[in-house]
Amino acid sequence: MVGGAVLLAGLGGGALWLGRSASSTEVTPSTSTAPPTDKEAEEAKRAEEAKRAEEAKRAEEAKRAEEAKRAEEAKRAEEAKRAEEAKRAEEAKRAEEAKRAEEAKRAEEAKRAEEAKRAEEAKRAEEAKRAEEAKRAEEAKRAEEAKKAKEAKEAKRAEEAKRAEEAKRAEEAKRAEEAKRAEEAKRAEEAKRAEEAKRA
Repeated sequence: MVGGAVLLAGLGGGALWLGRSASSTEVTPSTSTAPPTDKEAEEAKRAEEAKRAEEAKRAEEAKRAEEAKRAEEAKRAEEAKRAEEAKRAEEAKRAEEAKRAEEAKRAEEAKRAEEAKRAEEAKRAEEAKRAEEAKRAEEAKRAEEAKKAKEAKEAKRAEEAKRAEEAKRAEEAKRAEEAKRAEEAKRAEEAKRAEEAKRA
């Protein structure tokens, strides 16, 4: 209260004055059209500046709050982006590991299949080798048996030829012996007859 009046700040920089008489304690609207004093104008100016400063402060705080909000949202968006990128990188890593594991599995299966194939081929080759050796052994056995049979047949023929030769010689010796005896008997008979003729 200055000079028996209360100054209220109004909209648009205006002022509302409430006057009071020196002898009255009631506040009544001022109907005076007298301009405010320099002191009152200064106070009104200060009040207006204080109001503007408060509004500027609030606007600055609101601006800072908005900027802080946007910075927080940007931070969260960046974190969400990084989290998504990390998630995708992890998924890509797992997919790559799964791919490599699958390739390693297929390579191992192919290796085992190749080893099994080679083992089967080696087994068949060994069986074929043994069959060939058995065949050759059988052929050698048959050839040996045929050789022995031929030798036995030839030995039998030689034995038969030897026996035939011995039988022939025995027959010839028998005939020679019989011829000799016949000759001796003939000579004895002739000698007997000659002796009888001589005696007669």
